[in-house]
Amino acid sequence: DPTLEEFNQVLAGRLPGIQVNANSPKWLGHFRVNSRQVEKYSVGRVYMCGDACHIHSPVGGQGMNFGMQDASNIAWKLGMVLSGKSSPQLLVSYHLERWPKGRGLVDLTERQTKMVMSSSQVVRQMQYLVLPIVGNNAATAASIMAPVAGETVYSYSDSPLSVEHWRFESISNAFSELFFHFNPMRILQ
Repeated sequence: DPTLEEFNQVLAGRLPGIQVNANSPKWLGHFRVNSRQVEKYSVGRVYMCGDACHIHSPVGGQGMNFGMQDASNIAWKLGMVLSGKSSPQLLVSYHLERWPKGRGLVDLTERQTKMVMSSSQVVRQMQYLVLPIVGNNAATAASIMAPVAGETVYSYSDSPLSVEHWRFESISNAFSELFFHFNPMRILQ
């Protein structure tokens, strides 16, 4: 475990020009970031979500929200299947929709962590220049980041459940399919 002196040295290196001296800690320990993702979000009748599917740095603060979005995605599908309103084939879309989003989250938090933890003097100086600008414009920064953290920026246009996923050979076929043959229950069966 690190000593208090080592911890204060790290603080001094991370916050040049700011006098900070930690004292009387209850506990000091090492933290190691583990980033990984399972290959499949479901195997047979077992469905996983949240940290069971993807583990990553806490940078960005998206882990809990992301896990709840996984759970929400599989929950309504399980409900449809268990109530007999859909075939079990609907459950295949869970992995197809959530795995790419999870991969993106793991990749993003890895890049963010490398940036935050960088020992490069150039990167550190850029952080010191940018952070006050972001801090002085916190409301604007929050309005930009809220959709990312809340996962309202994600699209499932590649999902087999999405109308956008369908491929049409021509505009006339597209209009014919949408206006004369469109049956949303067909998707759920």
